[in-house]
Amino acid sequence: MIIPKLPDEIENLKLVVYPKFEKAKYLVKFNNLKKESFSQGFIKNIDKKVEKITFFTKNNYLPSRIVTGISGKSQNQKVPFECSLGINHVGARKKRFGWSVVSGRHKNFVLINKISLIDSKVSKEFVFKLYNFQNKNILEKKKNFDLNETNRISLDLKEIFPNYKSFLKNNYGYVSIFNADTSIRFYTSIYDSKKGLTVEHAF
Repeated sequence: MIIPKLPDEIENLKLVVYPKFEKAKYLVKFNNLKKESFSQGFIKNIDKKVEKITFFTKNNYLPSRIVTGISGKSQNQKVPFECSLGINHVGARKKRFGWSVVSGRHKNFVLINKISLIDSKVSKEFVFKLYNFQNKNILEKKKNFDLNETNRISLDLKEIFPNYKSFLKNNYGYVSIFNADTSIRFYTSIYDSKKGLTVEHAF
């Protein structure tokens, strides 16, 4: 399980493991720290420095799906966000395209991960497109990133589309991403300094 490179504004980060998978005794490891055991769902505070969480069993058997997520909030946020993440394995679905919501009124982050367990063609070129609901105009930008050097990056939306606020006209829109590498996953985060932030996985 790869945790996205989250905005610095996030506090009180938690790992959520939902109690809806085969009942067994499991081991979980945060980065390369000592393994901890569990046998049912839980919510656990984790350090923001954690990038990877690994699940094990003593007999090497794991269910095809363990439902996980992260939760957290910023300083002035009353209701924390919660984002489903899931776990990845060598048989995980391959994906080259995704889309997620962004806001024309707030600060937005685009969070990109590479799943190293998935054997895939390496591609540094990312194609971003920004859509609004006012018309059929689309902004497009190509940028290069080497995710073999780091499995996680975080971008402010204005680094990709400097005029996104005027394009979205203070309303919501969508950002899409395409990359030939089928091991890429991405998320968006919308941040308001008074109300807090969200983290959402792409579809």
